[in-house]
Amino acid sequence: MGIGQELVVLDVSKNYGTFKALEDINLTCKAGEFVSILGSSGSGKTTLLKVIAGFERCSSGKSFINGKDVATTPCYKSCSTLPKKLYVQSSYSSSTSS
Repeated sequence: MGIGQELVVLDVSKNYGTFKALEDINLTCKAGEFVSILGSSGSGKTTLLKVIAGFERCSSGKSFINGKDVATTPCYKSCSTLPKKLYVQSSYSSSTSS
């Protein structure tokens, strides 16, 4: 899919020192699509949203909002095109023991 989509994440990785928070993430969201990011605590959900919004720089790869590179667009401009409500849900497993 092309970069002209509303949101495109291409091979994004984010490292904090030797820790890999994100590794080769690819995502395309077209206008009007509903997308959920699910994962356990510490799986990189918030880091991915911070990279998409421009609050964090990715270690490699690119993110585009409406065809504009997030890394070269001030976050106050790129964030104005994001949905007003973003939800991050950690997945929880419950187990009962007898």
